Amino acid sequence: MSEPKYNSEQIVFSLSSLVDVFLSQKGTKTQIEAYARDFVNKTLDNADIKALIGEWELAWGPSVYVADNESVADNIMYIAKSKSADNQYVVAIAGTNFMSRTNIIQEDLKLSPMKDWRYASGLDPVPKLSFGTDLGMSILLGLGNDQKQTISDYMKQVVAANAGAEDFTLTFAGHSLGGALSPAVALAMLDTQDDWDPKSIVDIRVEPSAGPTPGNGDWANYYDDRLGSKTKRLWNKLDIVPHAWNLDMLAQIPSLYSPPFGESTIVKALVVAAQVNSGVAGDMQQICADASPLQGDDVDKAILTDKSKVLQALKLISRTGLIGRVAEGVNLTSSEASKLNTAIDSLIAAVEQQGSNNVLVEAELESLIKVSIEASGIDISWWAKELLNLIIFLIIAMWQHVFAYFFLTGTLDFVRIVFTKIKTN
Repeated sequence: MSEPKYNSEQIVFSLSSLVDVFLSQKGTKTQIEAYARDFVNKTLDNADIKALIGEWELAWGPSVYVADNESVADNIMYIAKSKSADNQYVVAIAGTNFMSRTNIIQEDLKLSPMKDWRYASGLDPVPKLSFGTDLGMSILLGLGNDQKQTISDYMKQVVAANAGAEDFTLTFAGHSLGGALSPAVALAMLDTQDDWDPKSIVDIRVEPSAGPTPGNGDWANYYDDRLGSKTKRLWNKLDIVPHAWNLDMLAQIPSLYSPPFGESTIVKALVVAAQVNSGVAGDMQQICADASPLQGDDVDKAILTDKSKVLQALKLISRTGLIGRVAEGVNLTSSEASKLNTAIDSLIAAVEQQGSNNVLVEAELESLIKVSIEASGIDISWWAKELLNLIIFLIIAMWQHVFAYFFLTGTLDFVRIVFTKIKTN
C-alpha cells in the first residue's frame, strides 16, 4: 500500500478522535463495547480511511466504564496497532461525555481534594493530581479487555512476545478530558514500566490535545522531567479548556472571543467560580507550558444561528447545573436560580419545536429566550440579554474546543469520512 496522506501527528490525532464518536451511544457496558468494537473495526477497514492514516488494527478494547447511575460511557479506551510499521501502538482515551453528569461533575470539574502521585516514591514535594484526573486515570488503568487484561497486562504480554524488538513505541493520546488523562496514564505506565517491560524496550510518547491542567505545579514539573521531551501537546489559543485550571490562563477567558465577553456578568462569574475552584486546589499548572498554541481563528458567524449548536449550548447549561454554580456571583437567590433553570428547560423545548429549519436568526432566539424567562417570573430586561450572550459564548467555545482542531490539524477529511460513510451505515 502507498504511503498514507497524513503525517504521524495527524494519524495519532485521528485515532484519538475516533474514540469520542462512541460517547453518545446508550446502553450497558457490554452493549457500548460491542458497538465501539464494531465501529472501530469498520473505520480501520475503510479504504478511504486507510488512504489517510495507513493500515491499523484494533489490538485491545475498546473498554468502557459506565457509572452506576448512567446509561452512557463515562470513560473509554482502546489500543490500535499499526499493520505497516512493526510495534507501533496508539492508546486512544476518550474525552468528556457531555451526556454524563457524573463524568462532568466528578472528572472534569472536581479538583479537590488533590491526590498524591502514588506511582513513584521518594519525591519531595509529593506531586499532586486533581481529584477528577486521579479518578479517571484509576478507572482507565483498571479497565480490562474481553480477556480481562488491563493495559499493563496486555503490554506485558506484547513485550514478552517481542523481546528483541527495536523502535517499539506506545503513544498515548486523547482530546479534552482525554487530554488530561492521557498524560496521567502515560506517566503511570512509565513509572511502573519495570513491572510490564523490565528491559524498557518500549518508548512511551504522549500527544494530548485540548487538555486542562491534570495536576499542580509539582506534578507538571515531574511530568516534564519524565516525559516532557516525548510529549507533543496540541492546544488552540482560542479554546477555553486548556486555559483551565491555571489562574492566569483562566483570567484570559472573557477576552478570548470577538466581540469580547468581558462585560458579560455570567461569563465573568463563571471565570471567578473556576478561579476559586483552582485556588482551593492550589497552584494548578499546565504540562509542557511552553508548547506553542495552534492559531485558531474567529468562528464563522453562521454557526451562531445553527439550531443544533444552540441546543448543544442549552443542554450543556442544563446538564452541568451551570446557573446554580454561578448564582451567588450574579446575585441570584436559590429560588431565582431554580426558576431560571426551569426557563432554560422550557427554552430547550421551544427551540426543538422550531420545525425542520436548522437556522435560528438571533432575533428569533432572543424572542424565545424572553418568552421562556418571562414565564419563569424573572426580570426580562437583564436576563434575556445575559442568557443570549452565554449561549453565543458557549457555541463559540464548543466550536473552538472541538471542530476547530480538525481544521487546525488538517484532519477534516478523516472526520468527514467517519460521519458520512461509516456512522451513517
